[in-house]
Amino acid sequence: MWFWLSLLFAIWISVGMIISKHVLRGVSPSVLSAALAFLTVPFLLLITLATAGGIPSTDWVFWFGVLGSAFLNVFATLLSYTAIKHAPVSILAPIASFNPLFTALFAFAFLGENLKLAGVIGIVLIVVGSYFLNIKDIKHSLFRPFSVLFGNRFVRFFLLANFIWAITPIFEKTAILHTVPQSGVFAAAAGSSLLFLFLIPVVKKGVPKPFLELGRNWKWFILLSILGAVGYWAAFTAYSLANLGYVTSVFRLSIIFTIFWGWLFFKEERIKERLLGAIVMITGTILLVL
Repeated sequence: MWFWLSLLFAIWISVGMIISKHVLRGVSPSVLSAALAFLTVPFLLLITLATAGGIPSTDWVFWFGVLGSAFLNVFATLLSYTAIKHAPVSILAPIASFNPLFTALFAFAFLGENLKLAGVIGIVLIVVGSYFLNIKDIKHSLFRPFSVLFGNRFVRFFLLANFIWAITPIFEKTAILHTVPQSGVFAAAAGSSLLFLFLIPVVKKGVPKPFLELGRNWKWFILLSILGAVGYWAAFTAYSLANLGYVTSVFRLSIIFTIFWGWLFFKEERIKERLLGAIVMITGTILLVL
């Protein structure tokens, strides 16, 4: 069950990334982040009522977990949407392969989940795969593929966002374990509510006319919020059913979908080498959790 839920979330990641890039042509990253955080909450609460039979009871540990996740998500969400707005999704998507690497390390350190010897090979493959993303640039110099990739500040933004997202599942899983009955969707609703509150000052300070941006794109916001609610349900339920490393590795299958969508809808180039790099990196993530 956890595998299919994780795969559903992977599909949502790829579709959501493509729709977001389209919307970000006329919307600020902070407005998109705040709008989706706000609009997703009602759908998540409805799913909670339908699946948990009511609002679960919580304790202070739950709110600690939700608060920690929401605070970190402010930075991760803004960084990721800024990157998506300005960089090709086919080069950004494979960078998400670093996320399970970070997650496995954090889960090992803080949750006691084992990191076995095969993980070393997985780490190497993730690094090698990132090299293959710009393998054609090797004709200039041996380390040129790395310098081209990480010399792009938006790639660095996305890498930092994925580093942060490697930490947030620890807070989120902690929150889930402190709901009775256990409800990942309710934890997501609480987290989205706090995320929206944290983003309000950012929007006020950085966007002159946020409601104008909202009015022009409200249909896309509604679509993304519905898809986001379903995605949250799938992801948080998977978190509660299986090892974090397994779940997040399946999430990375979204990379293949996203690269294909980037070529199909945005006519992005160098797709073959990016697919090659992505496949190597995904192989690394699979080995990482074996």
